[in-house]
Amino acid sequence: MRFFTNHVSVAKGILLLAFAAVAPFVDLNNPITHWAWVLFVLLSVGIFSLEVLDFKQKKIPPEDNVRMYLLDFDGWKRSGDVDYYVADPRFTIRELQDSTSLDFQQEWTRGEIGSHYDHGNAAFYLGVYFGDTLLRKIHVVLFDGGKKIVVAPAWESIGNGRIYYYVADSIEYAYQRFLCRERGVDFSKSISGPGRSDSFDIPVFRDASELKKYLSQYGGEPVNSTSDRDEQNRLFSENLEKFRCFKEGWIV
Repeated sequence: MRFFTNHVSVAKGILLLAFAAVAPFVDLNNPITHWAWVLFVLLSVGIFSLEVLDFKQKKIPPEDNVRMYLLDFDGWKRSGDVDYYVADPRFTIRELQDSTSLDFQQEWTRGEIGSHYDHGNAAFYLGVYFGDTLLRKIHVVLFDGGKKIVVAPAWESIGNGRIYYYVADSIEYAYQRFLCRERGVDFSKSISGPGRSDSFDIPVFRDASELKKYLSQYGGEPVNSTSDRDEQNRLFSENLEKFRCFKEGWIV
């Protein structure tokens, strides 16, 4: 289906050429079962169906197409500093300039950054555009001395700490998967934990409903959120364990 929605104009052109080639052979004196009539009807139905599909595609808001296009990993090309979607070059991705104050030292990065805060670790915004319209700003983080790159996960308060996460059907997670395909590795997995020897994967919720269910069990405004980094790291580790338990179907 994605191939047809991305190349509907080409498909219509092919069918119209075939229609033009068959039309001279259509004769009112021939029975309806004649090959020319059969092809004439089939091509007419095909052209009509593509027109309907094209109309529906054009009615879809650009924001709703972004995720689908990002998951079409091989459909993107790069020109200079801009990625563009080949089937519809109006969709582009490029770095934004308003990125100077973005955080890259949250709990989930601390085990990778260590003491090298100023050596290759950084954060910036990528803008997803439709023409000149900015559809989405995506917060991207470089860590482990700039060797690793991920989309910064969203977060919610859990007790006095935070849970960092992706939502699987979001544009942000689609771009995270785009980065995985581009780099050949998923840097959101097997991240070194802050102040501990083991590693973790950034939690992924199936959709907003699953996130809401999780937060109904664990979430809420922090009673007295801590600014102590060691305590933040400890609470972060506890919240990762709560997520694991949630996925396995029980509550701690």
